[in-house]
Amino acid sequence: MTATPCIIGAAALPVGRYQKPRDADLQTLERELLAGVVIDAVTDAGVDKSQIDAMVFGLEKSYARQAYFATFMANYLRLPTRASLSEVTGNGMTGGLAFDQAANEIALGRAQVALALGVNLETAVPADEHLDITIRHTGDVDFHTPFGLTPISWYAMDAMRYMHDTGATRAELASVAVKSRAFAIDNPLAQYRDPLTLEEVLAQRMIVEPLGLFEVPGRADGAVCIVGSSPVVARGRR
Repeated sequence: MTATPCIIGAAALPVGRYQKPRDADLQTLERELLAGVVIDAVTDAGVDKSQIDAMVFGLEKSYARQAYFATFMANYLRLPTRASLSEVTGNGMTGGLAFDQAANEIALGRAQVALALGVNLETAVPADEHLDITIRHTGDVDFHTPFGLTPISWYAMDAMRYMHDTGATRAELASVAVKSRAFAIDNPLAQYRDPLTLEEVLAQRMIVEPLGLFEVPGRADGAVCIVGSSPVVARGRR
């Protein structure tokens, strides 16, 4: 027996800079950022926290302060999570995988209400530490890592291959950044919301050819929670 998952609530922090340097007197805590977002999302959904059967987290970066974060947050928020409590990871697909798994818990009948959620703090991590972690996540630590291969390097190689195979031009590739920024203008959660022209994108210095400054992601902090439910719960909300 399967149920069609419904999205009944959501909340998120605007993408930006929240993390404080490690020597700062006051620290921004992952738990506090995410807890506020979860409360807002569950309030938006119109359900009681006692109804939450499952939580699927995007796995935090390896320099996160709190280990076993999913277990910690379930206790911190006093959520029952009778069905499951898990963390998933998939590089740039992590958020989507968390959402898929939460939806699957509902579809398979294991949960009536499931959360897909996560928090990321990285903007105050020293650049050398961030680079070291990034290159060790990209490929073979005995072959790729010594040469400093980063995720952006992989993306650039993919872009070069795409241009070679399809005949796409540099301007056509740059138009993706223009399109994405056009969507961001009206999105209050977006990190960068000023409009961009194609000429501005093409004028930026190269980071890894053929990708320029406005075509690679900047470091950012944020938190998000999506509340999913079965149709029965969705119809019966207060």
